[in-house]
Amino acid sequence: RKVILVAHYSNVYLDVNTNIPTGNGFVWGVTHKEPWFTALSPTGKFPLLEIVDAKSGASLGSLVESNAICKYVCSLAPAAFGKTSSPALYPTDDAAQMAQIDAWIDFSLIFDAVGKDWLYPMFGAAAYDQAHTAAAKATCQRTLEGLERHLASSGRAYLVTDHVTLADVVV
Repeated sequence: RKVILVAHYSNVYLDVNTNIPTGNGFVWGVTHKEPWFTALSPTGKFPLLEIVDAKSGASLGSLVESNAICKYVCSLAPAAFGKTSSPALYPTDDAAQMAQIDAWIDFSLIFDAVGKDWLYPMFGAAAYDQAHTAAAKATCQRTLEGLERHLASSGRAYLVTDHVTLADVVV
């Protein structure tokens, strides 16, 4: 969903293909193991973005991991081509700002790490373990408290600047 949000905010059109060749849509634990999927994503990781040449329709490769896909989509924003648009989500002309955005993107990975112990069991994707769930909840609590402290001390409504950046979308 964050990829779709980034594309929308960046005025980039993505052709979202939900017509999975199996005809059943994406099925957790099944679709990403299918031969057609692993041909595009050898590790079976998703989400997956296949990059296609607009003129020829030829595949130029694929990207996995939503944060990498988001950065790629930001690079396609009209502002990257000298056209006026809203402030860039991932401004490539400011190394310090990019580094701050990257740091917050890395910060967000804690939620993926604890998700396997807290969220996955809620969706039936992993076995429930009370101790692991409690530890994951405590980690999330501490992490979110740190996020709140940062926002309070910065005096901004956004993580890095006075406008939305990729850090705000990802976190």
